[in-house]
This record gives sequence, structure tokens and C-alpha cells, in this order.
Amino acid sequence: MTGLDKHKVLIENSADEMTSFAEENAEQANFTSGNVASLHEMAGNCTEMTKKVVGVSEELAGYIKKFDAGRFLNH
Repeated sequence: MTGLDKHKVLIENSADEMTSFAEENAEQANFTSGNVASLHEMAGNCTEMTKKVVGVSEELAGYIKKFDAGRFLNH
């Protein structure tokens, strides 16, 4: 095998390795993209649940104020 042939094989092997790495990188990018989409959906769900909890808390606070006001009026 001549020096030129050795360089040719080295270049071919390097190209194959880079192609393999690029394919693996693309798969990981797709996986990450899916995870980011799931995280975004979960964050949206958390925001909605937080709004509901705040609404219920405000409603309960209103009932407590009415109860306290009624208690003071009866005394």
C-alpha cells in the first residue's frame, strides 16, 4: 500500500466516522426537541393549575372574610 493509498483510506474512514457522528447527533437533536416540547406542555399545564389554585384560594379567603364579618356582627 502506497502513502497515497494510506491517506485515501484514512480520509474514507474519517468521512465514515463524521457521517456516523452526524446521524447520531441528528437523532439526539430530535430526542431533545421532543423533550423540550413535553416540558413546554407541562409548564403550560402547571400554569393552568396554578391559576385554578389561586382562584380557589381567593374564593376561600372571601368566605373567611364573610364568616369573620358575620361573627363580629353577631357579637
